[in-house]
Amino acid sequence: MTKIVYKYNISRLNRKRRRHSNFRASAYRSRCPNERRWHLSRRDAIATLGAAAGLTFPRSNLATSERADDSTGLQTACDIADAVRHCKVSAVELLDRSLARIEVTNGRLNAFVYLDPDGTAARRIDEQVRRGADADLLAGVPLGVKDLDDCAGLPTSQGSLFDKNSPATADFPSSAEARAAGAVPVSKTAAPEFGTHSITWSLAWGTTRNPWARR
Repeated sequence: MTKIVYKYNISRLNRKRRRHSNFRASAYRSRCPNERRWHLSRRDAIATLGAAAGLTFPRSNLATSERADDSTGLQTACDIADAVRHCKVSAVELLDRSLARIEVTNGRLNAFVYLDPDGTAARRIDEQVRRGADADLLAGVPLGVKDLDDCAGLPTSQGSLFDKNSPATADFPSSAEARAAGAVPVSKTAAPEFGTHSITWSLAWGTTRNPWARR
């Protein structure tokens, strides 16, 4: 008998909670009939909050000027792969341009920790295109792999001094899938030690800076 009464009381309490929750929601909608949900990017949200506080966040000249220096006119991975498939640009040329851009900017940004100048994968993709074979979805797209994931042929330090010079012998699943789709690994990008921090800083590599706000 006690068990039945207990279940009845719990059920009754849950019904009250649901009614109360529905009442609060309907009351909010009646007070705010024009309420809309806005989906902001993190950068837009920070700018909005900063404006409310009387702050401004100027864009860095580094990000705008150096992005304007890219003469390919290719904005997305789909654009790049499409250009490679239609012989508008070669995978080897994209690899060389990526490495050249990294050399120019990385001293100030510290975003790349290992480079892979070997053009074997890029040459294979170019040969595939020349033969008229169907190129893969990400054909020739330069890829930076986070230094938390293995990419065969490149070390994986995970931002740690202990594993700084340990080359990977196999690909992490995401790296393997990207490579199978035609992407060309160019570099390993910096990561906090073992991925445990909310900012990209480690004793092994130092601090990675934001090209939009290099402070």
